[in-house]
Amino acid sequence: MMNLRALLKNSTKILAVFPHPDDESFVSAGLFQVAQEFGIETFLITLTKGEKGENSFQEGDLSKIREKELKLSAKILGIDKVDLWNYSDAGLRDSKKGWVTKLKAKIVSLKPDIILTFDHSGITGHPDHIIVSVEILAIVKSMKKKPVLLWRVPDEQEKTYFKDNGALPYASEPTHNLDLSFIKSLKKVLAIFSHKSQMKDFRFKLQILEWFLFDHKELYIEVDLGKPHTHRFVFVKTGKKSV
Repeated sequence: MMNLRALLKNSTKILAVFPHPDDESFVSAGLFQVAQEFGIETFLITLTKGEKGENSFQEGDLSKIREKELKLSAKILGIDKVDLWNYSDAGLRDSKKGWVTKLKAKIVSLKPDIILTFDHSGITGHPDHIIVSVEILAIVKSMKKKPVLLWRVPDEQEKTYFKDNGALPYASEPTHNLDLSFIKSLKKVLAIFSHKSQMKDFRFKLQILEWFLFDHKELYIEVDLGKPHTHRFVFVKTGKKSV
C-alpha cells in the first residue's frame, strides 16, 4: 500500500464533497491537516445542514447548531474554504438533479487536482453517502480533464462498528494509507468533538478517543475510472428517521 503523501506532493488544490457536517472530521481530518504540509488549498462542500441527525442538546434549531459546529471543525483542521449547501438531509437521492448540476459547475470552475469523498459503501451505509459517491464518480468520468478521484474507504474498526451496514460488501480495497502523528490525531479528535450535537453520550466520546487518538491512520483508494464500481442502497437509522 502506498503512502498518500506521495500522491499529495504534486497537488495544489483538493475539493472534498460530503453530505453532512461532521463527515469532514470523522472521515478525512488527517488528510486536511497533511495537505497543509504541502501548501495545498483545501475546499469543502457540505451538501446538507444535517438537520435529520442527532441533537444531544434536545433543543434549538439543529441546522443552525450544525452550521456553527462545521465552521469550528474547519477552523481546527485548517480547511481554507467551506461551502455549506442546503439540500435535504437524508434526501440527496431525491434532489440529485439539482445538486449534481451545481456541483459539476463548481468542479469545472475550481479545477481541483483531487476530489475526495466516500467510497461506494459510504462507510456507514447512509444513502446520502452512497449517492454522493456514485454521482461524483459519474461527474469525474464525464470530464475531459479528469482530476484524481480519491475515496475514503472503511478501516477494520469501522467495518466492525458498522458490521450491519449492508453496503459493506461494496467497500473498496485501499491503495493508499495516511499515518497520523499524535498531534494530528489529537486535532482530529478535537474536530470530531466540535460537533457536540452529534455526541450521543460519554461512552461514545470514549469510543472516539479509543478509535482515533493513538496509532491512527486513514485509508484511501485512488479510483481506477476504467473499472466498474457497483453499489447498493440500504436502510439505515439516522437521528430522526430511517432512510
